[in-house]
Amino acid sequence: MGRTTGSPELTNIHHDLRKRLDAFAFDEAGARHPYSTRLCRENDWSGDYALRVIEEYRKFIYLCCTAGREMTPSVDVDEAWHLHLLYTHSYWDELCGKVLRRPLHHNPSGGGAANTKRFREAYLATLEAYERTFGERPPADIWPDVETRFAPPRGEADHWRIAKALVKRAAGWLNCLLAAMLLNIAMRSEEHTSELQSPMYLVCRL
Repeated sequence: MGRTTGSPELTNIHHDLRKRLDAFAFDEAGARHPYSTRLCRENDWSGDYALRVIEEYRKFIYLCCTAGREMTPSVDVDEAWHLHLLYTHSYWDELCGKVLRRPLHHNPSGGGAANTKRFREAYLATLEAYERTFGERPPADIWPDVETRFAPPRGEADHWRIAKALVKRAAGWLNCLLAAMLLNIAMRSEEHTSELQSPMYLVCRL
């Protein structure tokens, strides 16, 4: 769930924000694994569908910054948000720092009936804000109704889809952690070259 403060009215500031968001490129130039390509691969989506989800994610970001209350994404838009968070430079430096000019945190549910009610209400508010802001209903294949969005898993296929998404998400965070560890070792090697020549030292550091 994303939350920022702001007024529902479209002000000049909001118009400027919309222009910056529209110009923002989610795929970084020269990236070995572009964001959109990875979004396709990890969710088994077609290229066209992934690009549509990215555009809906762009609109969701705008709503988070202008609706004046908590917003909740659809499942597929949330997948786009989760993956974008792994591209830390793109998300925090470029999107939040230069485009939004404020942080936009992802706050997951703590579970329980109270949180479920809160998320349902926020999702309904998001659908209403979408229609009010963009002058059209959100596409139903990306933004299902509230009951569909929060329906419990039905059958083995849904359980497998959720399990697969969780595994991919955990793998993504593990990759980030491993990259940070390797970077830390590389930085230390510049200061302690003689110590790092020992294989035993590497084992201990890892």
